[in-house]
Amino acid sequence: MHSLGIHSGADLKQRSSETLPKASLTDLTHHFGKAGNYYYKIARAEDDRPVEANRVRKSIGAETSFAQDLSDVSQCDLNHKINF
Repeated sequence: MHSLGIHSGADLKQRSSETLPKASLTDLTHHFGKAGNYYYKIARAEDDRPVEANRVRKSIGAETSFAQDLSDVSQCDLNHKINF
């Protein structure tokens, strides 16, 4: 992808709107091998994968909010670890 000027998701999104929808499946498989078929479909908003509504969780988030909005770090309770 780098040789085509695609270095990030934003680049891919921009390129997909400009060039990938016009690219043939043959062109994409030439550049990306087997993944070319996937890129061809994704650039056209075609995704046939089944939706897995009930799957194993990969992570669980937890957070604690302060009772009032804080305007300065010095207002934080120093007994709680703060990660910035």
